[in-house]
Amino acid sequence: MTTAPWSALSGVFTVRLDESLCEIGRTIYHGGEPAEGLGGEGLTVVTRFLLLVATTPWRLAWVNLLDGDDYIPAGASIDQPTSNGEDFLEVRPLLDPSPLKQLVDLPAAGRFRVPGPPVEEDLFLVPGLVALSADYYEAERDEELGILTSWRAVIRGAVAKEMTLEPTWFER
Repeated sequence: MTTAPWSALSGVFTVRLDESLCEIGRTIYHGGEPAEGLGGEGLTVVTRFLLLVATTPWRLAWVNLLDGDDYIPAGASIDQPTSNGEDFLEVRPLLDPSPLKQLVDLPAAGRFRVPGPPVEEDLFLVPGLVALSADYYEAERDEELGILTSWRAVIRGAVAKEMTLEPTWFER
């Protein structure tokens, strides 16, 4: 990971999926033909956590904010799987988007696009952010923190996967 301009950060991390669009992407990626009528079910929140991240050493703690889930508050190194199997691959590239420099010129701030096919050439470059057969990705970067605050995978003109990180506090 690169050096972050912050030493600690808290925020709300949310993942929304359109499962039918993601299934279309998987089918196309593996050479199949998607079934008629798939797609466009809309985004559903599947994960929502309050995060606390420290950079020295890199540590991540979280609390699940979704009602009815059986997860318990937990914490782990950002580089190691957690005790309950979560590895937070989606969070890491939002906190450190520097690997994207291999694909696009990262703006200091604002919205930008990343073409879909180059992301699939190395599925481990930004693990957790990939939606197979995405036409493109839309991202937004916070200039002060150097993090991605949103990442959207677009398949067939609609958002298939959306991740947001809303910072609530940080310390330099």
